[in-house]
Amino acid sequence: MDSFAPYEYRLQARRPGTYAALAFGMGMAQVNRFLDAPFLAWALVAAFLVLTLVALVLNHAAGLRLSADRIEIYAGAAERSVALAQIERAVLAGNPFGPRRCTLHLYNGTRLVLPAESLPPLRRFAQALMRHGVPTELAAPRAALPLPAFA
Repeated sequence: MDSFAPYEYRLQARRPGTYAALAFGMGMAQVNRFLDAPFLAWALVAAFLVLTLVALVLNHAAGLRLSADRIEIYAGAAERSVALAQIERAVLAGNPFGPRRCTLHLYNGTRLVLPAESLPPLRRFAQALMRHGVPTELAAPRAALPLPAFA
C-alpha cells in the first residue's frame, strides 16, 4: 500500500439509520390511523416525521480528507485546510462511547481543534496520520466527573 494513499471519512444525514427512522415514523402514522389515535399521538408522530424529513433534505455532512500534502476538514459549510508540513503533532483523545477530540499543534504555535462530528474512529485516524508522517499521540480521555471516593 502506498504510504501517501488518500484517507477520507464522511458522515452525513442520509444513512441507513435515518431512513429507518423515516420508516418507523411512517409505520407509527399507520398505527395511529388504524387505532383512531388522539390528536396528541398524531402531533408527536408528525413532529418526528418532520424532523426526520428535514434531516434528510438538508443532509448535513461532516468529515475530513487526508491527502499526501494536506488535511481538509469540513463540517457543514465550514471548511478548513492545513498543510501537513505545518503540523508539529496531533493529539487524539476520547473513547468509543464518549466524546472524541483531536487537536492539531502547528509549528507557528497555533492549536486547531477539529470538530468532533468530523472525526473518524480515533485509532484508524491515528494510523492514517502516522502513515502520512504526522507525529500522533493518543491521550487518555478526561473524565467528565470526578469519581467519588470510597471509604
